[in-house]
Amino acid sequence: MILLLTACGVPSYATAREACTVAEGEFVAVPAAPLSPDCASTLGRLVGLQWEAFGESPHEVPVDPVTTTDRVIGGLYTLIAADVGDVDTLDRSVFAEEQLGQEYPDGLASGPVNTIDPASNFWTDYLSDRITRLEPDPADGCYFTYEGDGAATLCFDADELDVAAGSPPAIAAGLIHEAAHVFGPNHESDGEFDWDDGLGGEYGVQARYLEGWLSVNAGIDGNTCAAVAYQLTQVCARIQPNYGFSPCAEVTWCDHSGG
Repeated sequence: MILLLTACGVPSYATAREACTVAEGEFVAVPAAPLSPDCASTLGRLVGLQWEAFGESPHEVPVDPVTTTDRVIGGLYTLIAADVGDVDTLDRSVFAEEQLGQEYPDGLASGPVNTIDPASNFWTDYLSDRITRLEPDPADGCYFTYEGDGAATLCFDADELDVAAGSPPAIAAGLIHEAAHVFGPNHESDGEFDWDDGLGGEYGVQARYLEGWLSVNAGIDGNTCAAVAYQLTQVCARIQPNYGFSPCAEVTWCDHSGG
């Protein structure tokens, strides 16, 4: 029974990387090859992905996603595989008034990770500690929604997302946004547009992840970098005010003019 519980429980960062054949010390910016059914199954367990609710079971996930779960698994793979810096750098950049600063007043490395761990380890733990069930929602016109009690829903079909919102780093950041709702405030809203009043909300957490990905991977092909950078601008537009917040500074992330 102990072995069964271990097999069915939430995998660790190291276990997920092993199942997806990411070698120790290796980083992959976005999925570059099809992901095995074992990799997909293990990644799905990070967030309690309800495969059957999507009418699916763990399967080989292609580089170009076909289904909604393909997009989610691609995002989760990016979460565990991409280099987004180290915990110490992230920790030193976080303001006390940010949500991350409020959640971790003693520093991000006070939990299961330490300063020399990759930030992807921190973000994986952050997500898997907070989201325990991920299932579809028939509602139209939304991306992800946090329902409460660790449950989140997906409200899009694979072909509905634009290049920016559908990129694997954006999917990873979107899931992290929903995880931030576990302890974070509700968004401000005028009925059509949602935003956060300052840095103490979920969009700030989402922006931090996207900034981390861009800070290391901006040299990847121009289309992917541009998609992620554009997504970051969209997220920053929902943080008001965002003055002095480094993810929302006017930075040219993707300059591929030399090649």
